Amino acid sequence: MNRLTRLMNLLRQQHGNRCAICGEPHALEFAHVTPTGLNGRGRGGLVRAYDIQRNPDAYRLLCRSCHLRYDAFLRSARALRTRVHNHWYLGQHIGD
Repeated sequence: MNRLTRLMNLLRQQHGNRCAICGEPHALEFAHVTPTGLNGRGRGGLVRAYDIQRNPDAYRLLCRSCHLRYDAFLRSARALRTRVHNHWYLGQHIGD
């Protein structure tokens, strides 16, 4: 097992090893819910894993299905020009 696989397994365990929305234990991915310095770079790589480790509150562990719905929600919110300067957290608005 390589370093990336070990680290991702550890991070999944630290995030509960289940989807934060529906509880599904399979096809898990880390969703970027608040900005960090990566801006989309390093997806699936060691750089991303270290970013998750350094910024655990900026990510949520989601199953593929919930991740797709979450991303679609963000896209529709942006398309409607809905206060994009605020953060969206798993479909629930926080902060003003």
